[in-house]
Amino acid sequence: MNILFLGYWNINDPLSWSTVFPHLRILSSFSWVNKIVFVNIEREVKEVKDLPFFDRKIIYRPYHSVSNRLVFIEKFSDFVNAPTFIARLIKEHQIDSLIARGAPAGGLAWLVWRKTKTPFYIESFEPHADYMVAAGVWKEWDPRTIIELILERKQKKLASGLMPVANTYTIQLEKSGIDKQKIRTVPCMVDNKSFVFSAESRTDIRKKLGIPEKSIAGVYAGRYGGLYLEHEAFKIYKMAFDYFDFDFHLIILTPVVYHHWINQQIKINNLPADRIHLQSVPHHEVPTYLSAADFAFSTYKPSKAMAYLSPVKVAEYWAC
Repeated sequence: MNILFLGYWNINDPLSWSTVFPHLRILSSFSWVNKIVFVNIEREVKEVKDLPFFDRKIIYRPYHSVSNRLVFIEKFSDFVNAPTFIARLIKEHQIDSLIARGAPAGGLAWLVWRKTKTPFYIESFEPHADYMVAAGVWKEWDPRTIIELILERKQKKLASGLMPVANTYTIQLEKSGIDKQKIRTVPCMVDNKSFVFSAESRTDIRKKLGIPEKSIAGVYAGRYGGLYLEHEAFKIYKMAFDYFDFDFHLIILTPVVYHHWINQQIKINNLPADRIHLQSVPHHEVPTYLSAADFAFSTYKPSKAMAYLSPVKVAEYWAC
């Protein structure tokens, strides 16, 4: 079988490293998979041609999005032009099935299906529009919400398979009348060997950051905003500092773009900057920092829709 795998995030996005690449490797390990053409919607790196890892079965063909100051126009352009780009690849590589990662990519997969009638499957299928409204990122009447809801309905009706990440959403989909035979729960997965606890890493990272051996350390890996708490997260951190008094250190692993804002929040909340270790590291180094900590934060915004999540960061925490 030849498969086209469609991702929605930039090649250097932590979500590509933590959720897409592991699944590509799993697919590639199956003997019945002959070839995988991996396509992502690339908005940052203009000349990227190769994946950051080698796999003889995987061919990388990014769709380079045309940037626009108006996000809505940029997205509209992607949904008009990317399906034609993908349809050409399907013909060129004799693709048998298309797998899309997440409902936004699934919308593109449906548009490709209209052109090619190639069977398509959505892994990590979640109610993305509901998430964005519940998190306060979109309004109910926002054009993005309306369009996403329409695309999700098309996926539910016409996809050959839906793979939600949580049983709670599987049950909800079945209750809505979708054929049980085309639904399978597939949680977000991590490589246990990569994220196994390492006593050596714990010692090395604590020495590097200046965290005493007997001190308690907490870690947060991820972003702020969107589905994640922003200002409230720092109030939660403050509770940890108050509880452990002077024996607590906090490790924050997040992209550099958040660093200035985080330093502002540290001052606003009167947190001890000397015991907060702000880092931006490549995904393969995340396990070493998790080993240095004793517990972890997963600060998702609470809402009914969040019952359908299976956060990959939690899988990484548990694996460690």
